[in-house]
Amino acid sequence: MSGVELYQEFEYRMFAMLKKLGKDTVTWDSTFNTGMKLPPNAVVHDYQGGNESVATIAKAGVKVIVSSLTDMYIAGGPPWKQVYQDEIMPAGLSKEEQKNVLGGATAIWGETMDVSGS
Repeated sequence: MSGVELYQEFEYRMFAMLKKLGKDTVTWDSTFNTGMKLPPNAVVHDYQGGNESVATIAKAGVKVIVSSLTDMYIAGGPPWKQVYQDEIMPAGLSKEEQKNVLGGATAIWGETMDVSGS
C-alpha cells in the first residue's frame, strides 16, 4: 500500500465515522488533491494552493474555506489592514461556483506576536 493509499484509507474511515455520528466532513485540500470521492456535504479547507486551488475546488462543486492566500498567515507578517483587503473570491467563477466559496479563515501564532496588536 502506498502512502497516498494509506492516507485515503484513513480519510475514508474518518468519513464513515463522521457519517455515523451525523456530522459533516471538513477536510484539508490535501485530501481533495488525492482525487478521493468526498461525502456530499464535505467542506474543503484550502490552506496550500491559493486562488487557483480554491477555484478548482469550487468548480468541482465542493464547498471551500480559504486560508491559502499569502496574507492569511499572520505570524508576525502583514498588517491587519492588508489581511482584510485580500480578495478571497477567485476570478472566473460562475455565480453558482461562487456559492461554494464559504469564506476565509486565518491563523495567528502567539509565540511570534507582541501586545501591540499591529
